[in-house]
Amino acid sequence: MSAPDNPSAFPEVPGDCNAYEGRPGMTLRDWFAGQALAGRMNLISFPADPVDLLRTSKNLYEVADAMLAAREEAVPAAQWKDWGGGACPLGHVYVEVRYRDGITARGDACEFDPAAWRHETGKFDIVAYRKVQVS
Repeated sequence: MSAPDNPSAFPEVPGDCNAYEGRPGMTLRDWFAGQALAGRMNLISFPADPVDLLRTSKNLYEVADAMLAAREEAVPAAQWKDWGGGACPLGHVYVEVRYRDGITARGDACEFDPAAWRHETGKFDIVAYRKVQVS
């Protein structure tokens, strides 16, 4: 079984007027684990012993992995289309793109950097895309 899709939870906002240019943001798995941590700390005390702390942290990521798997089952994945570079092939549709470095991001196809579509950015080149439902 392949690993569930793990996109950026808060992907970089394209453009030159933000402090996050070139930083992909935390993954959805990390965000889910953080949410599980917040819920756990609200219910019982957090362990002080390093061994228990490591075990608890691993359990939180197991919760996150289960959430990713459930998310993938709930929304059937559209087929990825490999992209060899060029002008954006789509109009204003909501897509998920995969960059050369494996990071994914979602948004309006026309809002992604045109240089990324044309393969002029290196690791931030868009190498695949798929249409997704806006939730």
